[in-house]
Amino acid sequence: SSGAAAHIPPPGQQLPVGEMPVQIPDDSDFCSFREQCLSTEGWTSRYSKGGVTVWGREEDSSTVQKLKMRIVCKDVTAETLYDVLHDTSYRKKWDTNMIDTYDIGRLTVNADVGYYSCYSPAWK
Repeated sequence: SSGAAAHIPPPGQQLPVGEMPVQIPDDSDFCSFREQCLSTEGWTSRYSKGGVTVWGREEDSSTVQKLKMRIVCKDVTAETLYDVLHDTSYRKKWDTNMIDTYDIGRLTVNADVGYYSCYSPAWK
């Protein structure tokens, strides 16, 4: 092949992409993400109804709004829920709020970057 191999830095190091560096996530990044998911400190409940709770958090940048959501799905395994959410062709059939979704790239076997846009039921 005539193409050059892409250089992927070790976990925790950054890879420059244009003007924005991309950091390959390592175990400490996963732990930080998990802590943010479980923590309520700094988060404001914005919606809670029918087993769905949404929290918001103000960020330094006024252009970024950080949200997290928890939903209770009775009689559905975590594996099934993961598959249903990540199967983009099937999701187009059931997710009536989805505008578009696609994969941007895979950083590692357990880390990818994707795009998802949707209509918010609150905005309809």
